[in-house]
Amino acid sequence: MASSVQCYSISINNSNTNSSPSDGFVDNKTVEQYEVGTGLETTPSGLTLTLTKAKRRGNVRWRNIIQQLGLVGNCYVPTNTINNGSATAKTEGTSFAFQVYAEHGDASLITADELNPGQFLTSITCLARCVARALIADVFQEIDVYDPTSADSIGTFGATTSVPRFGSHIYAASAFEIGAYESDLATAQGFVTVAEV
Repeated sequence: MASSVQCYSISINNSNTNSSPSDGFVDNKTVEQYEVGTGLETTPSGLTLTLTKAKRRGNVRWRNIIQQLGLVGNCYVPTNTINNGSATAKTEGTSFAFQVYAEHGDASLITADELNPGQFLTSITCLARCVARALIADVFQEIDVYDPTSADSIGTFGATTSVPRFGSHIYAASAFEIGAYESDLATAQGFVTVAEV
């Protein structure tokens, strides 16, 4: 039986300079993953809680993209195709690109068009809409965020020697917001480019 798998390349332009809670763009890595080689025994220079929150938001947006793609078909993202546009633990990428394999081919990709009720989007426009939906999501989530804030050293009451924290800060579902990267669907979709490979 012949395979019907179709491959697509998807790229997202980082066209906004957003403030919290809409910062962070899109990123497949967390701060811990960026710093796995050097470790986090000491706080990397310039890394702040604000920056780690933004990185976590970008990571959640990436997960939301994967979930949206999974709603329309059996889609797979080979990790070796992900290009995060020179992002670091402290900075957003200029763009984010990856490839998607649709297991059942182009004809399997279909989704409702919220901007034109009763109409449907297929193929590359379907994939672009899925990514755009993830970019406009505004959600509260219980999640862990690496906290590089120095804490007073333990052992001596009133000590002022600062030491880095170890581990993550857990935010309750009502406390950590992943804001929308873009406020409307049409504009968000304009940041997304999809092509058959």
